[in-house]
Order: sequence, then C-alpha cells, then structure tokens
Amino acid sequence: MLRRVAASDAGHWYPHVWPLSQALAASLAFATLPGREAEAARADALHNFRVLADYRLGQGYRSVPLTPLGRGGDLYYDDNNWIALDLVAGYRLFGERTMLRRAEGVFRFLVSGWDTNTGDACPGGVFWGRPPLRQIRTTVSTANAALVALRLYKATDRRAYLVWAQRLYGWVSRCLAGGNGLYYDSLDSHGNVSAQEWTYNQGAMIAAGVLLAQATGQRSYLEQAQTSAKAALAHYRASGYEGEPPIFVAIFFGDLDLLQHAVPLPSYRTALLHYLRGHVALRTDGSFGHSLLSQTAAAQLYWLAAAPF
Repeated sequence: MLRRVAASDAGHWYPHVWPLSQALAASLAFATLPGREAEAARADALHNFRVLADYRLGQGYRSVPLTPLGRGGDLYYDDNNWIALDLVAGYRLFGERTMLRRAEGVFRFLVSGWDTNTGDACPGGVFWGRPPLRQIRTTVSTANAALVALRLYKATDRRAYLVWAQRLYGWVSRCLAGGNGLYYDSLDSHGNVSAQEWTYNQGAMIAAGVLLAQATGQRSYLEQAQTSAKAALAHYRASGYEGEPPIFVAIFFGDLDLLQHAVPLPSYRTALLHYLRGHVALRTDGSFGHSLLSQTAAAQLYWLAAAPF
C-alpha cells in the first residue's frame, strides 16, 4: 500500500504538487477496495488532503508549498486538473461538500486559462501554466479540464459544466488531433505543434468521450473513444511504451478502465497485464524507480489489475 505523504511539520520533506496529486489519487482508488487496506487508504487520503492545503493560494494550487514551508512555486493548469479530479473523487468517497466547493473553485481557475486571443492559431484551449511560463496550449490541460467539468456536472447537475466540457473536448479534437487516431501534445500561438503522442493525453480524451456520451446521449463521443483506444493500444504495443513515464501509462490505463466499463474492450486487460509484467513486476533492482511518482504509478497499475469489474 502506498503510504501517506509527509505531514506539515517543520523539517519534513514536501513533494511537488504533481506527485502529491497522484499519491492522493492512488489512496482514493485503494479506498474503494474491500478489506482493511481500504480503511488505511481512507486515512491516507484524508491526511494527504490536509497536506494539500499547504499548496493552496486562492482557487489554485501552486507547484510547491507556500511559505514558510516552501517558495510557493508556479501555477500550472495541468497540475490543478489532477487536484480537481482528486477533490471530486474525495467528495464522492467522503461526502464532504467542502471538497466539492474547492473542486468548483479550481475549475474556475482552470477556465481562466482558456485562450481568448482570436489572433492565435486555432484560438482557444487551456494554457500549460500562468505567465511567465511558456505559453502553449496543451492536451493535458484542456482534455483533463473537460474531465473535471464532466465530473462536476455529474455531481451538481449544472449545465454550464457540460457546456464547458463540450467546448474543451471540441478544441482538442479540432486543433490537436493527429491523422492516426491519436492526439498531439501542444500548440503555440503561431500554430507550431508539438507532436508527442503521450499516453495520458490519449487517456484523457478517451475518458472525456465516454463521459460526454453518457451526459449527452450522443453515441458519436463513445465511438470516437473506442477508435482512439484501439489506435492507442496498437501504437503503444508496437512502440513498447518507449519514452513513456510510468505515471503517464498508469493514468492512461485508468482512463481506459472507464471505457472498459462502458463498452467491453478485450484488448484492454491484456495490454494492462502485459505492461505490468514487462515494466513493473519483479523490478527488485529498482529500475522502475523509487520516486514518489514511480511508486504511485505501480500502485495505480496494481489497483487496476485487482479492482473488480
């Protein structure tokens, strides 16, 4: 079981908010399993939510803790997507409305990063981070903001969230779709595309498509999710996931699990178990990594393998 992040006592080590968000996601996932481990996971999750408060400034969360525990760090929209998803998952698990209200606040921060400059190439999309960070609009920031909007729509039934979800998903579909069924990474104001096809970007669009189909009744979203899933699994099988950080892959399979529950995808579990055997299992030499993100990736992948369908 993945253990909790260090508490907010002087002298303790603090991670950046990105690995903290993934450790929190793992704890929330394990908390849904039967048995005593679930009780420990719930305690870990609540603890890590308390630690997360040390990063919050206004509606957003900075990359490192605020003073006196850290320098505060930059504001990244992709980081805040993960936090918002954790907060909604925490609300579903614990029923604490404070978590839902904070998730809604984070979403307001996310859409403040929507590009409104009509002179930009393919205007729209959510930037990677607040200025003076590099001003690119990314799939990870935009597609996951659509996921946040859809989770909030399900929790609140507020139609504005569904409208935003369609807008966010639509921008990625128009501006960063590749010709092979996958999605590129980012786009700058001049139209230059960064063509990396990261696993977690494919996962975000697949999951958003599943939830949009459920929310709207439009089957085309689900069909596109299936098309992307098949293309992605074939692509990464051929590449052997070369260059893909394990946490990206864990998020990808977590998003595919949502599709698997909507429409059985026989190749999903085969691919998951193949990745576990080839990249995670029995890596006692430490080659998988001892960082918080690496441990979290392994935890999330094993949870997916163990979770009941």
